[in-house]
Amino acid sequence: MVIIIIIGLSTVILCTPIQSYQQQSQLSSSSELILSTRHFFDTFSGFMTPRGQQHSAAVANFQLDEQNCPKDLAIYVHGVWAEEPEAVEQYERVKGSYQLALNSMGQNAQPMPIALYSWDSNTQIDILGLGWDTAKDIADGNGQFLANSLIKLNNDCSSHMGIDIIAHSLGARVVLSALRELGTTNLKINTVHLMGSAVDNEEISMNASDTHDSLYDDDLVYGDAIANHVTKFYNLFDPEDDRLQNGREPYEYYPLYENDTALGSKGAQLGIVRPSNYTEMNVINEIPRNTSINFADADGDGVCDLEELGYPCQIQSVGDNHRGYMGFRDSTTKHIVDDGVMDIIATNWLQARFM
Repeated sequence: MVIIIIIGLSTVILCTPIQSYQQQSQLSSSSELILSTRHFFDTFSGFMTPRGQQHSAAVANFQLDEQNCPKDLAIYVHGVWAEEPEAVEQYERVKGSYQLALNSMGQNAQPMPIALYSWDSNTQIDILGLGWDTAKDIADGNGQFLANSLIKLNNDCSSHMGIDIIAHSLGARVVLSALRELGTTNLKINTVHLMGSAVDNEEISMNASDTHDSLYDDDLVYGDAIANHVTKFYNLFDPEDDRLQNGREPYEYYPLYENDTALGSKGAQLGIVRPSNYTEMNVINEIPRNTSINFADADGDGVCDLEELGYPCQIQSVGDNHRGYMGFRDSTTKHIVDDGVMDIIATNWLQARFM
């Protein structure tokens, strides 16, 4: 059985069993499957809260067992500065874009169910990057909770369920930390897709000596964890992504905070030792592919997705919108009008399972 993981937000504990994969069309299109660590960390200090100390894994609003384990499950991990409602919106857009991609490919197969991993990424936004640093610490801390959640899901289904993960922006740090936390376990993730990954471009290396090119490096690389715990690892990057781009005017974001280049901006750093299962792809022309829609409003709320003090909306071209990887909504109908990079991910999932 395959599990695809999308990390986002969590909420109240319910008991909504997952049916068999062959019966998943209704579940995958309408049910919200949540793995939540919301309120496990203080978003000002970054310290773990008493709630976090009481749990070893994310709180799930669904229960798996031998009778209801799906054949495939996907999990989406959201990025930085996402309040819970925004994380849910991204999650719903991922599901809708995935369905749109399957439809456009002429695939009649039932879509696999997708769950959201929701975490405390809603730290303060400030020019000094203090909130960014706190969010990084919380992302690292979530590694153990995601890893334990994966182990629990795997055990609940007696290892018959496969696992796939999608992570956006700083959600990549959550996933990489989780892969490291899996340690010597034999758990293998089917595929991992990073979208607009907000981690340094040398961190997928197999060689720790490939670090030390920035004052802010934490001296960690995840290449061994990627090689040991993932079958296929994909990095979908975009050189025009306004949140990750080097030398951008009027403001820089990731390069300012990290004094380095993001993996999601230009791909892996040249010369580093990459895992053999690592693949990267420039997806600038997917964000969006449909050039007749509003580039600046991926979530369809009628507001520019990157508002900057003293400047009009700067998202003006294909590839600019950091929030566009998971697709675009029409601001009037709220329907998905472009699937972002979900067509690429859907193709990779099909190839991994049926080709």
